[in-house]
Amino acid sequence: MRVCFVSPYPLGMVSGISTLLLDLSDELRRKGHAGTFLGPAGDVRDPPMALMDIRLGPKEGTVALARRTARALRDAAGRFDLVHVQQPHPQTWAAARVARSLGSRTASRSGTSSSGRGWSSSASTPGRTSGPPPGP
Repeated sequence: MRVCFVSPYPLGMVSGISTLLLDLSDELRRKGHAGTFLGPAGDVRDPPMALMDIRLGPKEGTVALARRTARALRDAAGRFDLVHVQQPHPQTWAAARVARSLGSRTASRSGTSSSGRGWSSSASTPGRTSGPPPGP
């Protein structure tokens, strides 16, 4: 499986999101799957996945990030089996919308606690709006 992880937060920034994405990528790689990070990469050393770094100028922000993410996903059409988005953010909403329009599965996870409380997740496949992806 080819997974694109989309996040508005730099992969090289110390945070719960970057830790989650790095851990997920490591596990997927061990199982023979490929991961790609799409977003601001930041200063990340030896990333366990490919990087599609979105660089922003000093006066560019959320809207520019959302537009560049959408463009990057359209340009990579057919390259990913699953687009995994992080946090409710204009960038991740744009990514999910483009992914669905291209027929890719999407998954999201957001929340406030690594213990599992307060977390929500969803997945969709083309033609479905929510619920877990269909079985193998």
